[in-house]
Amino acid sequence: MFLKCKINWSRARIIGVALVVVYFSLVTFVSIASPTIPNSPQTSVAKWTVLKNEPQQTVNLERIAWHIDQGQYPGMAGVHYNRAAQLLDAIEPSKVDSATYWYLRGRVLQHQHHFDQALNALDKALTLDPKLNSATLLKASIELVQGNTELAKQTCMSLLGKTNIDVTTGCLLETASYADKLPQSYEQLKRLLSSLSKEAEQRSATDNWLVQMAADMALRLNKPEDAAQWLAVSDLRNMPLSYVALWADAQRQLGHHSIVLNTLSNIVESLNFKDDTLLVRLAMAEKSLNEKFLNTQADKQYWQQEIAKRITLRVERKDTFHAADLARYFIYIDPQPEKARQWALLNYQQAKLYEDYALLQTAIQMPVSDSV
Repeated sequence: MFLKCKINWSRARIIGVALVVVYFSLVTFVSIASPTIPNSPQTSVAKWTVLKNEPQQTVNLERIAWHIDQGQYPGMAGVHYNRAAQLLDAIEPSKVDSATYWYLRGRVLQHQHHFDQALNALDKALTLDPKLNSATLLKASIELVQGNTELAKQTCMSLLGKTNIDVTTGCLLETASYADKLPQSYEQLKRLLSSLSKEAEQRSATDNWLVQMAADMALRLNKPEDAAQWLAVSDLRNMPLSYVALWADAQRQLGHHSIVLNTLSNIVESLNFKDDTLLVRLAMAEKSLNEKFLNTQADKQYWQQEIAKRITLRVERKDTFHAADLARYFIYIDPQPEKARQWALLNYQQAKLYEDYALLQTAIQMPVSDSV
């Protein structure tokens, strides 16, 4: 079974990618260490003892797909994508020319922001198996991120007759929403989802992908109430990072900073590794509440201090992978127009979706007097 959800964690809107869902019985133990302050730009931001004691016989494509699937959840990207990359390098030569191998290689390259290389891998996958729909979906998503809307549309069109009509329709509507047809695409998507189960736990994987797409479109249309309704779940802890980040963005636009702070704190505090994406949103919510209630106590700035440490590490490493979160930090948490523009531009050079453009425009419009 193939499904699509949004997971590009350096950006506020997580780009659409296709995920393979596999079932497994092997139990693996993971040991993760906390982030450390680097002595040089070459020092790692965080260290993991990555998935030890994995038997050689488990080095197969299904196992790699499982690691990539697990990487979508909060705190898990570094562990599982690193392991997936290692296993891809260790795969048997006889399996290297399979469509699934090249699709999974494309997934890892996409996560690393090597978009052109990812597209090359996906082309190899589709040459070997033109009916590998997950590869087609991922290819369309990357083309959309690169600003190639017409190419993405053509790629989505190639799904016609090959997969569930809802998947094809979702792919086409997402593409159309970036081709000056956002209001129309949203209305069509709402009709498509009109019979959707209200409980996220009862939805299919395709339905949850479409729900995230609808919420994203709602936010782009300045309808945060709609977005919040689409994303309402009883427990966010079991949702992908992309879903959680999108939920936080909707709540922030509604001014629900306390809800964001309380909910995300419970999630993040339980993680061994804390994603920049969620730390930034926690710090933004915390700062907004402090400004509202005129709080200046150090104990009310915990998340701002936490993300400040992480940002120092990212800047020292010139970490363009997290350019969007760096831009967001220098716009909303520690306003510095020059740095905000620098990182927002670097982000836009990598990805050209709505949020990337909006982030760049916000940075450009920052008054110079705000600079520290």
